[in-house]
Amino acid sequence: MSSYNGTYTLGLDIGIASVGWGIIDEDQNIIDAGVRLFPEADVNNNEGRRGFRGARRLLRRRRHRLERIKRLLISYNIIDQELNLDYDSIETPYHIRVKGLNEPLTKNELAIALIHLGKRRGIHNVEAVEDEKGNEGSTKEQLNKNAQALQNRFVCELQLERLEQFGEVRGHDNRFKTDDYVNEARKILETQSNHHDEIDQHFIEQYIELIENRREYWEGPGQGSEYGWDEDIHKWYEQMMGRCSYYPDELRAVKESYSAQLFNALNELNNLTISRSENDRLTKEEKEEIINNVYKKYKNPSLKQIAKKVGIGEHDIRGYRVNSKQKPLFTPLTIYHDVKKVTEKTEILEDSQALDEIAEIATIYQTPTDVKQELEKLDLPLKEKELDELKLLSYSGTHSLSLKLIHQMLPDLWETNDNQMQLFSKYGLKPKEIDLTGRKYLPYNHIDDWILSPVVKRSFKQSIRIVNEVMKQYGEPKEIVVELARESSSDDRKAFYKKLQKDNQEINRQVEEKLATAGREKKKGIFNKLRLWHLQDGLCMYSLDSIKIDDLLNHHEKYEIDHIIPRSVSFDDSQKNKVLVKTDENQKKGNRTPHQYLKSGEGEISYDKFKTHVLQMAKNPQKMPKKKKEYLLEERDINKFDLQKEFINRNLVDTRYATRELLTLLTSFFKENNRLVHVKSINGGFTDFLRKQWRFPKERGADFKHHAEDALIVAMAGYLFDHNKKLNKHNAVMTEAKVADAETAK
Repeated sequence: MSSYNGTYTLGLDIGIASVGWGIIDEDQNIIDAGVRLFPEADVNNNEGRRGFRGARRLLRRRRHRLERIKRLLISYNIIDQELNLDYDSIETPYHIRVKGLNEPLTKNELAIALIHLGKRRGIHNVEAVEDEKGNEGSTKEQLNKNAQALQNRFVCELQLERLEQFGEVRGHDNRFKTDDYVNEARKILETQSNHHDEIDQHFIEQYIELIENRREYWEGPGQGSEYGWDEDIHKWYEQMMGRCSYYPDELRAVKESYSAQLFNALNELNNLTISRSENDRLTKEEKEEIINNVYKKYKNPSLKQIAKKVGIGEHDIRGYRVNSKQKPLFTPLTIYHDVKKVTEKTEILEDSQALDEIAEIATIYQTPTDVKQELEKLDLPLKEKELDELKLLSYSGTHSLSLKLIHQMLPDLWETNDNQMQLFSKYGLKPKEIDLTGRKYLPYNHIDDWILSPVVKRSFKQSIRIVNEVMKQYGEPKEIVVELARESSSDDRKAFYKKLQKDNQEINRQVEEKLATAGREKKKGIFNKLRLWHLQDGLCMYSLDSIKIDDLLNHHEKYEIDHIIPRSVSFDDSQKNKVLVKTDENQKKGNRTPHQYLKSGEGEISYDKFKTHVLQMAKNPQKMPKKKKEYLLEERDINKFDLQKEFINRNLVDTRYATRELLTLLTSFFKENNRLVHVKSINGGFTDFLRKQWRFPKERGADFKHHAEDALIVAMAGYLFDHNKKLNKHNAVMTEAKVADAETAK
């Protein structure tokens, strides 16, 4: 890095195996750029570490179990404190165990047999065994095979037979159930109790318990272990559930608690935008109606049900979440409906605290017995039968926030149209995981505690290290602009491209066939037009006139690809913002939305006819994705500054959880230390738009130059972001002034 003392912007292009950085000054001159490369985090590495950790745990537990068996033998005077066992060179432990089934053993032989049995105690939960077949068959198949062989024999007899036949007792064939070993142990001990007074019923039960019982995962290590929680299930879950980022003294709420689900539901409703003249947001009364008569009436609330309550069409609602199939997604009030199945008592169903407590118990406690025992402590007006039904509830997971913060935000979610992030900003709430005050450089070790994948954590830590190094060389930046990689791992990226290829394969094949039949080359311009022609069923999107395939191929200049929402507003150059139209239709539309154009009366069809056609096409998400439908049916005035700001926020600023965590850390660090550094994120779609505008190659290798190049684009995008906000505000003021002048002239 070279020396520089002026004001600068730092751009970060964060990927899964690299972080590019670029520095520009106020005049967009390039000061410096570079990239930090690091090995991509691989899930196989995690599996390897997990395997070694599991093996160490099994060895540790085996040693502990054998120690307890030896203590039991010492306490009953079967062996002494010296533990000097005499292993006969002729007989193996297998011979001794077989002998002990029907013949008396010496105390030395008995100790050898019982200790040997304690080393391998079989498979406990057969149902949980993975049924993957190898060259020798699956584990379940082998267990069934051995079960047949043990019908009239004990494990030691079968093992001794295999030892004498094959010279070893190991591997795939040596897999038995825990019950098989328990049966053998009981037989040996019952036989030896006839020859040794020390072997009484109490000894037998203690020994059987040592080889039969497994510690459940929520019980943790035994008493005295540094890794344990003293078998207190509530304490165990508190260690697992984590702390609220905003109130670190508070535990996170359980995921299925009523308050947490209501918080999510109201946040979703406040994110909705309604296409109507009087109010484009839901009122408090409408939210109450929807919660009471949709969310509480139906276990899986739908867009159709919400639209019906508001008295509008589904297509008039925007801003909802979608699932992997692009279907509308809304948070269900699971605990409410699960309790409602058991009881109709309003004193419980209308008591959010009672529902929260029931959900917490059903999440923390792992057996029906424990759940019922804790429910009884609540002293709710429930009958025994109702408690027996509720004890079967089983939930998992936590919300990201505490009940304290959720209860603080709920009144505002009802009364206002602000979403959770707007409310956090309004109240000046920010994560308090670590004290940032007085620090010269950003800390990053606590990133390990964030709820993120190891892949993202690694990228974030490398990003923080770069920011620190840049500040050491150049001082504080004026602003930091971040672009986050869209994929989280190589596997995710491959899966994404595979799905994309599969979804478009048939369409592309048909397009290529048409080009081949016409004897035309597969040039990008004509190919994209033909592809849109295919998706639009051969119709001009704005006139709905039929476009003849021969005319498109031979006179393609008569047809153009239009940006539905002008790029100067949307910054979106993706296929979801493009349609094929006749050239004269495109010229008449100009820099307007389809709604503004067709409502003006200058088009060949009415807006209502156009809207009906779009809604019909939208029934097939492959042809008409949700975002494209919303662009085509945008009915608001894009000349207004507020709407332009919304497009900027939607298409430039990435508000995903992972990005937000990093941005919050950067913002909090500079704010708490009274350092004037502006931090923001840029959506990959906008930088891709700039890359095309500046004619950077689309396909590029993952080398040093291109990583640094991307980071510089991010830095410049930050400049253009602010520049366009100012420009759009100026344009909006000028447009309103022109409208006012026109009205005055009339």
